[in-house]
Amino acid sequence: MVAATGDEPTTRGQAMRWSQTYIPTLREKQSEAELISHQYLLRGGYIRKLAAGVYLYLPLMQRVIEKFSQIVREEMNRIGGLEITMSVLCPAELWQKSGRYDTIGKEQMRLKDRHDHEMVLCGTHEETVTNLVAGEVKSYKQLPLNLYQIQVKFRDEIRPRFGLMRGREFIMKDAYTFDADEASFARTYEKMVEAYFAVFNRAGIEVIKVESDTGAMGGKAAHEFMLLVDTDAGEEVIVTCNKCGYAANVEKATFRDTAAVSEEEEMRERQVVDTPGAATIEEVSAFLKVEPWRLVKTLLYVADGKPVAALVRGDRDLNEVKLKNALKANELEMASPAEIEDWTGAPVGFAGPVGLKKEVRVLVDPLVTKLKNFVVGANANEQHLVNVNIGRDFEPSEVVDLTLARKGDGCPQCDGILDARDGIEVGNT
Repeated sequence: MVAATGDEPTTRGQAMRWSQTYIPTLREKQSEAELISHQYLLRGGYIRKLAAGVYLYLPLMQRVIEKFSQIVREEMNRIGGLEITMSVLCPAELWQKSGRYDTIGKEQMRLKDRHDHEMVLCGTHEETVTNLVAGEVKSYKQLPLNLYQIQVKFRDEIRPRFGLMRGREFIMKDAYTFDADEASFARTYEKMVEAYFAVFNRAGIEVIKVESDTGAMGGKAAHEFMLLVDTDAGEEVIVTCNKCGYAANVEKATFRDTAAVSEEEEMRERQVVDTPGAATIEEVSAFLKVEPWRLVKTLLYVADGKPVAALVRGDRDLNEVKLKNALKANELEMASPAEIEDWTGAPVGFAGPVGLKKEVRVLVDPLVTKLKNFVVGANANEQHLVNVNIGRDFEPSEVVDLTLARKGDGCPQCDGILDARDGIEVGNT
C-alpha cells in the first residue's frame, strides 16, 4: 500500500486543489459574449474560444461534461440503450445514397481525402447507423434495438453565436432505434421521451415537449424539448395554449383564427387603382382606407429553381417552413428584384396573383380563401387591384396552410388562446 501525499495529483471524483488544476479566470467583461451564461463560462475559466463557433473545454468544463454525460448514459441504459461510438468522418456516398447529400444544405462540412474521395464531417449519424444495422441485423428477433453515442458533431453555422449554444463544433447524444413494427416503435418512442425528461429533471432543467418540424432529418413526427426563457437567448419561438397544454414550435404550429373578418358580401367589380408611393401593407392600407386583413400579400420565391407565389392575408406573416414543406423543396429563397420584375412586369411591392406568368406556381393560405373583394398588387408600378376574388379573377395551384402562428391566436385543439415565448432547444426526438 502506498500512502497518498498532498503533492500527488488527485483522481477523478476527488476534491481538487486550486494549485493543482488550471482555472484561468478573467476579470474583465468579454465583448464577444452576448449572454450572461457565455460571460460566466469565459470569465470563470471553463472555456476559451479558438475560432468562430469553436471552443476549447478547460478542466472545469470537462468535469461538467463528464458529469452530465454520466446522467445521460444512466438514463439511456435504463431504457435499454446500448452505447457505441461512430466515426465523425463519413463517406459522402452514404449521404448520396440516402438523398440527403443535396438536401442537407451548406451546414454540412465536406472535404476530400488525398485519394480524392468525398467525405463529410457528420452533424448527425442516420446514414452511418442504418448502414451498420442493415448489414448486421438479420431477424426481427434482434429487434427492438436502441443504439446511442455521445460524440462530437460539426455544423457549418452561417453565424455562430451565443457561445456553446450555436457553435460549429458541439457534443451531442444521438440515439437511433430500430423496431419491427409501428406498435413497437410507439413504445420505444415513449420510453425515449421518458428518458429525456428524466435527464433534464436530474439536471434541474425544467423543459416542455413541443411539436416541431422534422426538417431535413425527415420522419412522420418530431418533438423538441424546450427550455423557456425570458431573455434574448431564445433561438426559437414556442406557442402554448393557456388551457389544454398544446405546445408547438412556431414553425410547426397551427392555430384557430380569431380575427373578425367579414365573409358574407357580394362580389364587386374588380378595379385598378393608382397607389403612388404606397408599396407596403401599412402604406396601401392607409392610402385605400381599408383594414390590413382586406389586403393579400403575394410573396415570390424560388423553390429548387422554379418560381412560386405564396399568398397570405395582409395582417399575417408567411411561415417559410410551412411553404418549403408544402412544396417539398430542398432549397427555398426569396426571388430577386430582377426575377420579380420578370414574372410580374413590376418592381418589388406591386406583385399580385392576377396576370402572373403561367409558370409561377400559386399557393394560397386558407385564410385568404375566406375573403371576398380583397386588394392585391396589380403587377404594375404603383397600382393595385381592388375587389379581387378567387375563382373569378384567378385560380390557385393549391390551398395550403402558410400562415405563421402568433400570440393571441386561438388554440387549434380547444377554445383557449395561444401565448408565445422564446425557447432554447435542449433535445429532440
